[in-house]
Amino acid sequence: MKLSQVVGVAALASLATGAAVLQSRDDDLSTAEQEVKQLVAAIERKAFAELESRDKSFECTTENIVYRQEYGDLSKDQRLDYVKAVQCLMNLPANTPSDYAPGAKSRYDDFVVTHINHTLDAHYTGNFMAWHRWFIYTYETALRDECGYKGYQPYWDWPKYAPAPKTPHLQRRPLQPRRQRGMGPGPAGLGRHFTRRCDGRPLHAPARPGRRLRHDGALRQHDGQPGPHRGARGRVAAEPAERRARVQSAAAEAGCGAGYWGAGWGCLLNVFVYVADTFPPFGTAKSDLLRKPNITEYRFLSEGGFNNGEIGPHGGGHYTINGDPGGDLWVSPAEPAFWVHHGNMDRMWTLWQAIDPENRTVLLDEGPYGHTTWNNEPPSPLTTMDDVINIGWAGPPTTMREMMSTTAGPLCYFYK
Repeated sequence: MKLSQVVGVAALASLATGAAVLQSRDDDLSTAEQEVKQLVAAIERKAFAELESRDKSFECTTENIVYRQEYGDLSKDQRLDYVKAVQCLMNLPANTPSDYAPGAKSRYDDFVVTHINHTLDAHYTGNFMAWHRWFIYTYETALRDECGYKGYQPYWDWPKYAPAPKTPHLQRRPLQPRRQRGMGPGPAGLGRHFTRRCDGRPLHAPARPGRRLRHDGALRQHDGQPGPHRGARGRVAAEPAERRARVQSAAAEAGCGAGYWGAGWGCLLNVFVYVADTFPPFGTAKSDLLRKPNITEYRFLSEGGFNNGEIGPHGGGHYTINGDPGGDLWVSPAEPAFWVHHGNMDRMWTLWQAIDPENRTVLLDEGPYGHTTWNNEPPSPLTTMDDVINIGWAGPPTTMREMMSTTAGPLCYFYK
């Protein structure tokens, strides 16, 4: 066994027991990244070996497991195929009834409407990661079944491109608008955005040096129809009519346009955050996340502290890809880079679970984010394995139990 494998296995065993073996975020970034690569490799070897040991009685085996890849690792033709599939989804008719959301014009819009509709019961809640896991899987399925896409949903490995523009060879990153294979505008963004917030207040985040806005790229024609601003609070009722009225009211109070609940434009924010300098957790986010001993601590880092202003890698990624949720948390999937960002959110959770699958695929969060309402406001029950995950007209429902593992069925995927 190679020394790197020994280190990786030792790190894996230590993390499963809660021991901290990786460098802190104050240590050398390249060293931390090298260590986390070894750890990820050890996690992958463990997961692959477990799959190899399965017989045909398992729902997911080496014969049907699929692997999602980092966007930059796809070939040029594979990236083009992905972009074309997203374009296809933007041109298919919506499933959402026009009398429910007149602004939903395409199949792609079904996913934006769903996210708007479930913002308050699928964020800072016990179902957050599982809900988004099913949301992404359903989107991937739509790309494949409805648009003929042959690949699988790619992800964006956050630290991979953080050194640009300091590192010349990373200047031209694959997420940038490069003819028909990127997903611009901007350094890492997709689609087209507006440059103001719904409430008119500025976001205090520095611009990325040496860059300027670009409204081009393969997906430049997709102009989202944003919904309500992130500032609204409270529980959205399950009944469609009441939910719609509540969301419309929240949008009006926040000063947003009618968005998907009408046919007018809302507003988004453009902000290019130079992550390597201004958001240090991005550089060591993977190591920090993977060494968390329980799901509550994992989520506090991943999603940030709700009451202390920390945004975590989740919020940091959204800011980096052009504003959401800085301008409008509710409508963030209107930015197609949402899917590669949340692909990595799901990847990190998948890897963290794979360190100790016997426990981490069955234990739910019992902290403030473990309830059925946003940050447990108003007070609500803890999320359970039998809770239903509803994604509206985007796709069918599922349960928390079915979303707790990507390799136990019915999902049958892993990352590489």
